[in-house]
Amino acid sequence: MSKMNNFIKNIIVLLKTTFDDYKQNKKHLKFYTTDSKEKQFATLRMFCHMMDKALNNPLFEPGHSQEIYNEALKISEKIKDYYFNDPSFIWTQNILKNFNEIQKKKEVVKKNNKTVVYTDNEKTLIKKFILSRTSCRNFQKKYISEDIIKDIISLAIDAPNGCCRQAVRFYITQKASKITNLIPNIAGITNFTNIQGLVAVCAESSFYSLKDKKLQYVDASLSSENFILAASMHGVYGTMCNFFHASPKQINNCKKILSIKDSENIVMFIAIGYPINIPQKPTRQDISVFYKDV
Repeated sequence: MSKMNNFIKNIIVLLKTTFDDYKQNKKHLKFYTTDSKEKQFATLRMFCHMMDKALNNPLFEPGHSQEIYNEALKISEKIKDYYFNDPSFIWTQNILKNFNEIQKKKEVVKKNNKTVVYTDNEKTLIKKFILSRTSCRNFQKKYISEDIIKDIISLAIDAPNGCCRQAVRFYITQKASKITNLIPNIAGITNFTNIQGLVAVCAESSFYSLKDKKLQYVDASLSSENFILAASMHGVYGTMCNFFHASPKQINNCKKILSIKDSENIVMFIAIGYPINIPQKPTRQDISVFYKDV
């Protein structure tokens, strides 16, 4: 009887999960098919990213990616009046120009970019800095300046991201009233004595097709790691808080409080602040557990 009950329970869970996935996919597809200027710009960056790979490949054969180039030109013309001053748009124009020149010259321009070589002392310092990162849940009631937050984000957005879509968004509040209202909706927030700032790490889902929709979570996670490291450089510590258990109601509550767009998915929250004390970092397993030489 117990086996039958477990079987029925598993079937119910499977059906519910399948239905939830269907609803999420349906919603995702609606955003993906919306042709906003923001999405057009992301598509332009994606196309230019593809061409940039070709520009850096000494074996590239002129004539390839011509269709992508033509589509990128069309998009560029549509949105140039909106983004002409954006540094990322200027980058796309340089890619288009260089790609066009290669087609004419029939050869790839050789570059002389040199790799950065670090001294042993610099390597030691970098390693020490990375290993100094640890999660912290006890913060001072001390405001984090906007200049510091902007510097943190400038490093966070430099993380690798899928096809240069640049879809990650950071919604940050240090308002006590908003933080108080947000906390009951975030299951990952536990055992904090004070939270100076809350960061909602989001991804603009319309930039991703249904097939690669999960990539947004990878992009947001990579950027979040940069955020945490950049913050610790300023003496600001934090903890990444799980948000995957949030109900639709909790998600909507958080989006309403922070004015997050419907098409932007909340991937996680990060609680930040100046630490009261630095907790001891959990010890990792031996490297042999992680390193697989095959």
